[in-house]
Amino acid sequence: MRYNPNSWDLQVLQDYSADWDIRDRRGNLLHPHPGIWPDDGSRLSALLGDLLQNMGADEPFRRLFCLSCLAAAILAPERRRPELTSALSAHTSPSALGLPFLDWDHFRAWRWAGIPLVLSRPQENAGEVRWAMVGFGEKPAGARMPLWASSRMDATACRAVETAAALAAQKQPEGHFFFWPVLDPCGSSIVLHGSSLGLAVYLGFRSAQEGFSVPALAATGALSADGDILPVEGILQKCEAAHQHRLAGILCPAQTHAASLVNIGRFECLRVGDLETAEILWRFHAPGTGSDASAFLSPHLETTWIIDHLESVPAKLLSWLEADRRIISLRLPEIVGDPSIAKRFVRAIEALLDPPDWSKHRAQFLLDLVTPELVDTLGRHAPGLAFRLCKAQVACANHCGAAGKAAFWLKAAQSFQEAAVHMTDGESLILQHACHRIGQAHNRFEFDPRLAEHLPEDTRALIERMEGIFAERRRCDPLAVNHDLGSFYGTMAQNAAFCGPEHLPAFEGWISKALDAFGAGLVQEEAHTHWLRDVSYKVYAYLDAGLLKSARTALLTYLKTSTPDTCNPRWNPYQHAALMRWLADTEEPAPAYLAWACKRIGKTAPQHPWQLWLYNLGRSSVDPSVKEQAWMQSLQLCKTQGEETVNVMGLLPLAALHADRLGDPRILQRETGRIRSLLDGPHLSRRHFACLLDTHRWEKLLETVIDQQAALFPFSYR
Repeated sequence: MRYNPNSWDLQVLQDYSADWDIRDRRGNLLHPHPGIWPDDGSRLSALLGDLLQNMGADEPFRRLFCLSCLAAAILAPERRRPELTSALSAHTSPSALGLPFLDWDHFRAWRWAGIPLVLSRPQENAGEVRWAMVGFGEKPAGARMPLWASSRMDATACRAVETAAALAAQKQPEGHFFFWPVLDPCGSSIVLHGSSLGLAVYLGFRSAQEGFSVPALAATGALSADGDILPVEGILQKCEAAHQHRLAGILCPAQTHAASLVNIGRFECLRVGDLETAEILWRFHAPGTGSDASAFLSPHLETTWIIDHLESVPAKLLSWLEADRRIISLRLPEIVGDPSIAKRFVRAIEALLDPPDWSKHRAQFLLDLVTPELVDTLGRHAPGLAFRLCKAQVACANHCGAAGKAAFWLKAAQSFQEAAVHMTDGESLILQHACHRIGQAHNRFEFDPRLAEHLPEDTRALIERMEGIFAERRRCDPLAVNHDLGSFYGTMAQNAAFCGPEHLPAFEGWISKALDAFGAGLVQEEAHTHWLRDVSYKVYAYLDAGLLKSARTALLTYLKTSTPDTCNPRWNPYQHAALMRWLADTEEPAPAYLAWACKRIGKTAPQHPWQLWLYNLGRSSVDPSVKEQAWMQSLQLCKTQGEETVNVMGLLPLAALHADRLGDPRILQRETGRIRSLLDGPHLSRRHFACLLDTHRWEKLLETVIDQQAALFPFSYR
């Protein structure tokens, strides 16, 4: 019976042992991974007991099995570790596994991480990947390594671990380190040779010490006592092994010859000359970004180069570089002082705000560095660029639900609006800005059914002029598109839908014009993306109106699928949100998608609209535990991911928890009171939320939300 050593779980071993000798699967146990555990935790203890019983009195194999399971528990999500180690503790002890800890409480008090070790096998001209667990704790263990480690590691490898521990201790002297390679304790041959594991072990120790996650990176390099990264052999074989193991890249010494490196697809070989660089790349790694991230660490970077690569480095690294080296803020005076560089910077910001799965944290971080004073300085010699920068601030604030901040930058933009009209794309900018102004009103929960009549006269004249030009273009090119008009029509359609189902005819009029302006689905690339976004508006508007057949047709078009019970890895967060809203409102069966969704609780990105996806996941589930988890996570995202507009959406999961008698009433009361104070503030429409402000009992407020949620949170706000 053939098997992949990296593809196994406890149930597979149990099934195998029914007809075959479980010792045949020894190779599996040398490759622990977080997926070995059953989803149903109640089966875990019995499954472990059955497997150990099937092993009989073979104590060495039992010890290897328990060590592998313990390693898999460390590799599992942190929330599951206590459950998994507790299940193991009923069957063995640290000392029985050769781990020098007093008891399981002592072991669990340490912080643990798992790291890949890439090894070369010179005789076979090949490499391999093994796993090692590294720990950091305040109370010392009886030794640095397992009691059996010296029989599987040569003296040079043991010294490399000690050197790594000494260098990591220089960062934080209080504490102790432990290194435990996942090897068969009863083997007779040396597996870990030489000093090349030093760099990986040091980085693993730092991960455990600081509590940051281990990336999908390998590392190889010897370390001197002074912290120098020294060259090692077998780089080519190690690169190939890391790539075959589906790691995203490898860190290796700077002296490594280029011919020894393997760059396949997005797999990156990154040369590092010092421990600080290695640690930064390790800590902030994201697949495919290593080369640009490495370049960002250079002290001699041109400002224009930084601007051109703002999107290609991890957002967390960008934030760290700003905090540590002020890599952006020190250059902002130069940027606003030179119109050509400023134009480049504004374009880069606008690009970050464009995609449907835009990087909220990256855009927000950069725009938060741009102060009103800097915009005023730019406005003195480039008022059009200053206007565009204000417009970007409004767009980002609207994305984040920061109604107050959006209002501030809308007002700031007025100073530069006249200059913007005379720019090459001035009319386009003015219309976009009008859309952002409407979006800011929506973020305040201000919905005007007579908005078209209330538009400023110059805005209406601008639209008529642009419509005339577009009509002429259409006579020559039937597939011509107009992004500005399409965006404006779409915004007006949103407004009509926010005003309620009684305004559905107005919605359908505006959305028809929007879809047509974006090419009616016949034009690809960017226009098609915007066309699909407008199709999503039909999903929500028709759901609100109870037109389920029309809503389903729009949903399937938006998702590009024939059935809702599917999950496309290319879907953006808004597509997931629309599908989950459909499932919650209609109760259409979708077992496959909901099973996938339940595993995503706690793993979604901290940005809109995932909080609504989680809320509707709770509505879609029949399992009270899933409901509570989803609604509590939705509440947490509402509280932490955005400002006023998103915060107030926390009333939806709070009301659901209260209605189903889930959650801690003290938390529900506290969070309801916190959100009510926002409703009483200056940034949200008191008129819209009057029915809640008139209520002083928190329970009554949440019951009102349940009764009137369609009016309080219309269209795409629930």
